[in-house]
Amino acid sequence: MTRAWFENKDKQFDCQSMVVKLIDLCRNRGADIEPLLRGTGIFYEDLYRRQNYLSFAQIETLLSNAQKQVNSSDLSFLLGRRLFPNQNPDVSELIYNATSLADLLRLCRCYQYLMFPWLFITVRQHQDKTWLIVDNAIAESAQQLFFYEMLYTAVNATCKWHIGHQIPLHFYFRQKRPRNIYQYEENLGHRLTFNYPLNMIAVDNQWLNKKLLNSSALARQHHRLQCSAQLHKTPQRIGLLQYTRQLLTRENINNLEELADALAISQATLKRKLKQHGCSFQQIHDSVKSQTALFDLKVRQLSNEQAASSSRFNNLPNFRRAIKRWTGMTPSQLKSG
Repeated sequence: MTRAWFENKDKQFDCQSMVVKLIDLCRNRGADIEPLLRGTGIFYEDLYRRQNYLSFAQIETLLSNAQKQVNSSDLSFLLGRRLFPNQNPDVSELIYNATSLADLLRLCRCYQYLMFPWLFITVRQHQDKTWLIVDNAIAESAQQLFFYEMLYTAVNATCKWHIGHQIPLHFYFRQKRPRNIYQYEENLGHRLTFNYPLNMIAVDNQWLNKKLLNSSALARQHHRLQCSAQLHKTPQRIGLLQYTRQLLTRENINNLEELADALAISQATLKRKLKQHGCSFQQIHDSVKSQTALFDLKVRQLSNEQAASSSRFNNLPNFRRAIKRWTGMTPSQLKSG
C-alpha cells in the first residue's frame, strides 16, 4: 500500500531556488560554502542542476548551518522577501494573477505543496476578520521559528506587491518577544503579538475581498491547470503531521491504536515514526484539541461550556485542567489576558 503522506527524509522537494538564495545570502555575509553544506548531503555541483530534490531533513540541516555561519538574525526575513517568485514559473504566475487576496489564499491552500510544503494553514472566520492558523506540516523542528518568520514575511511582501502598499495584517507568535524586534517591525509591520497561544495571521475581510487589477483570468486559469498537473504527478503531497492532524480532526480519533489503524501501520511503527518527527500521539492529539479550544476562548470569547463542547471535552473540569496544562493559565485568565 502506498502511503498518502511524506516524511522528513523523503527527497521530493524541488526547492533549488530557495536553497541557492539562502546560500547567496550567507556567502554575501562571509560564510564559506563548505561549512554551509556540511552534513546536508547537498554537494556544490547539485546547485547547478535544474531539478535537485531534497528532503525536509536536509533543508533543516542547511538552515542550522546557515544560522551558525552567519552572525545575523534576519536571514529568515530576507529569504521570505525573496521566496516568490520561485523557480517554478507556474506557481509564481498563479500567485501574481490571483483575482483578490481571498483568491490568493484559496490558491495557496490548494497548492500548498508547491508553494510552501513545510507549514499549512487552517482558516477560521470570526466577525469581520479572517484568521490563518499556521502549523507544522511535516515535523516539529528546531528551525520552526525560521519557517514561520519566512512564511509571514512572504505573505506580507506578496500582499504589499498586489495592493501596492502595506496592508494591516496582524501577526501572532507563540514565542516570547524577541530581542531583534526591529527586524520584525521592518519586515512585518507593527501589528505584532508575542506570547500568544497560537501562531496566526489576521486580516480584515475588506482587504481579502479587494479586487486585484493586474491579474489576468486567462493566465490564472492556464497556470492553475499547470500546477494541478504537477500535483497529480506526486502521490504524496501532505506531510506526516498535517496528515495525522487532519485524520484526528475528521475521524475523531482518540488513541494511538485508532490512528495506527487509519494509517494502516502497526502501533510500534507509528510511535517510531512520530518520534522521528519530534512528537508523540498525545502531543498531536493535544495540539488538535487545543487549537479549537484556544481559538474559541481567546478570539471568539466563548464561554467555557461552549468552548469545551466545540473541542469535544466530556466535562468542564477536564477542559479547565487541559487549558491550564497547555497555557499555564485558567480559561478566565486566558480570555482576559
